[in-house]
Amino acid sequence: MKAEIKFNGISSLDLDLILVSFEPQPPAPNIIKTPVPYMNGSYDFSKLYGEQTYSERKIPCKLLFNTKSRNALYAKYTQVLEWLLGSGKANLEYNNEIGMYYTARVETPPTWDMAKNKGTFDFEFIAYPFKLSTALQGINQLWDTFNFETDIVQQSGFTVAGTSTVSVYNTGSVKVVPSIICTAAMVVIKSGVTYNFPVGTTKNFGFMLAKGLNSLTITGTGAITFEFHKEVF
Repeated sequence: MKAEIKFNGISSLDLDLILVSFEPQPPAPNIIKTPVPYMNGSYDFSKLYGEQTYSERKIPCKLLFNTKSRNALYAKYTQVLEWLLGSGKANLEYNNEIGMYYTARVETPPTWDMAKNKGTFDFEFIAYPFKLSTALQGINQLWDTFNFETDIVQQSGFTVAGTSTVSVYNTGSVKVVPSIICTAAMVVIKSGVTYNFPVGTTKNFGFMLAKGLNSLTITGTGAITFEFHKEVF
């Protein structure tokens, strides 16, 4: 299987490009320290809101292409620039990381090295710190994208008649904000905090699924679904 990237829905193979390298760098933690006069060291506020945050990650890449003429070479150059720079922020997939994608953009022009009818592009994606799963967790998850080492078979949709306590697992590296889909108004209690969700789809940025097990007490009559993509390093 040839290595390829797909950016903004367009594959490097569709453009007759050879992927030479794709090297995702780990995101750096945002370190927030404040020195205090007459005190040794400093106060570390990096986890002030309960979880470490991270800066955007860099993904250096190299693409190689061959053409039949100089005119074709310059046409390919224009085509690749339009693809990389004209797409803005878009989904980025690498076929050796099955079931995952990045959200990224190219912020600086690629460097172009040309020799006769051959050329290379060296460039860098700037991406959201975490990879996201292509499949929604717990909802018709496909076995070909299921990771038996990190994923878990679970249910993320529930039918409630009265009050039920359910478990939802977030197998990602960080907490996530799910979309809550309800067929009737529901009350959800998580970690002692009460949340009210109306009929339809709601995204409450105060309601987050922590890493690991989330125990939820749901009151109402109807169906409720927690839709989310896991995020990993």
